[in-house]
Amino acid sequence: MKHYFILVVWCVYLVCAGSSGWVPTPTPDMDQLEAEYRAEEYVLSEYHNLTGKTDKEADRLMLQGLMLSQSGRYAESKEYFSKVTTLTPDNPDAWYYLGMSEYRLNQSENAIKAFHKSLEINPDFAYGYYGLSLVYAQQGDIWKQSDALSRALEIEEKAGVESHNQGAPVQTTPAIPLCTATAIIGILCAGIWFENHKR
Repeated sequence: MKHYFILVVWCVYLVCAGSSGWVPTPTPDMDQLEAEYRAEEYVLSEYHNLTGKTDKEADRLMLQGLMLSQSGRYAESKEYFSKVTTLTPDNPDAWYYLGMSEYRLNQSENAIKAFHKSLEINPDFAYGYYGLSLVYAQQGDIWKQSDALSRALEIEEKAGVESHNQGAPVQTTPAIPLCTATAIIGILCAGIWFENHKR
């Protein structure tokens, strides 16, 4: 067992040390990053198989899903976030990211279900309302979209007041007033509506 552990640690060291070679580009190549991540994921999964420690499985799947989502591969990221929701069904972040993948794939009903699930778990989860506002804007439902965005802003404002009362640092950048945000969203949605209903 000790030898397996040393082998796993050595492999992790090689992956972290960049044993795959130096790439002389100023921006990282997403395919190379994914290959390195998969190699590291394999080493970590072997370690978890040998030691029996699987509590990090959801975290690894979440990171993989986020990486795929960042590279625009939403169908694949959806699979990973779905696995995370199976492993940790009470994680509102996992449901939010699943909803965002569904939203990016234009699967509005599934996205709405995922966002509602995140809000069922945590009613004060502002990102759930933010996700709903995106879907409603995509559908052209200005009223529902405005209501969801208003709730998200109220929760964020309430969280800022609570953190201020607890002695936490206060946000120094001014927040957009709720009426201004609602007016901007209304104007944008009206423009979208008129574009879609031209004769």
